Amino acid sequence: MKIKRFTADEIETLRLMASAGHPATSIAKRLHRTPEAIRSRACALGIQFRAGRMPKCGSRFRIPDRLWQDISDAALARGMKPTKLAHQTLANVARDRLWDAVNDAPRKPPTSPLKRRRVLPPPISSLLAPRLEGYVAGGELGGVLDG
Repeated sequence: MKIKRFTADEIETLRLMASAGHPATSIAKRLHRTPEAIRSRACALGIQFRAGRMPKCGSRFRIPDRLWQDISDAALARGMKPTKLAHQTLANVARDRLWDAVNDAPRKPPTSPLKRRRVLPPPISSLLAPRLEGYVAGGELGGVLDG
């Protein structure tokens, strides 16, 4: 039985997918290998698979086939993998805050509950005044509720 060696590109993909939280089974499908081979090679390289490393917000999303083809073509022209080009592009947009530059839609002003007019409670003296009328009149709290 001939052993199929891992190429440098496969190892890079293994490292990238494992660091993004993908399980060995999905990496095996991507590289057309068995999950056991992926786990064995990862162990030899010191790569760990940890459950729950994928962020809850999700770092995977679907891209239409035509868009992925455009990304693949651009990556090929630059001598890099499509996933790396997509990652670098998103990272640069986020780092440089280019959201408005790459999106045609104008940004809506944020609506905040803090912008609403706040109704302040009445002053404490107006709440206590009816209860303390007798004391004030008697001079026990003289001047306390004044102005």
